[in-house]
Amino acid sequence: MLLITTSRRPTQHIRTLCNDLSRVLPNSLRINRGKLNFEGIIDKALVIKADRLIIIEKWKGGFGKIKLYTISPEVSRFYPIIYLSHVKTQNDLGFRKTIRKRLAITIQQDTSKDINRLAHALSTFIKLPIAHMQKDIPFQASIHFSNLKNCWIKIAITMPPILKEVGPILIVKNLLWDNFEKNK
Repeated sequence: MLLITTSRRPTQHIRTLCNDLSRVLPNSLRINRGKLNFEGIIDKALVIKADRLIIIEKWKGGFGKIKLYTISPEVSRFYPIIYLSHVKTQNDLGFRKTIRKRLAITIQQDTSKDINRLAHALSTFIKLPIAHMQKDIPFQASIHFSNLKNCWIKIAITMPPILKEVGPILIVKNLLWDNFEKNK
């Protein structure tokens, strides 16, 4: 199971993004963090038998960053840390629906190594297959990775796969792969 939560004192936009992700990602559950410290979140994750954790934090007053953790049997950071510059939620796009079934990851053709690396890392973390772009993808929706100018990355939930963006849409500004390597 995948547990999704926020940092302490999240903005309304961060709460909305957490709700959107829990409606889209398979086998996920969103919890309110409240006053729980990190150890409290891990304890809650163990109680509900979650093996992965996503924490969405404020960063420099904006949408912030996404931190990924694995919990089995001990807690470890899963890289990359994803820094966001902009987010469009399902509310912003006028579409609010749960999609959790038959979801895959798709990658735009001719993308950078960073996009491919991020897509494969998230495929491993979320436990979703990567579907090669073709006309008849046997999935209901996709998490689609594509290029943007300024070397930024766009991650959009699309339904049907690749065709219509239904949200959330994440604009990734930077990726931190570990403590020493920083990719833009």
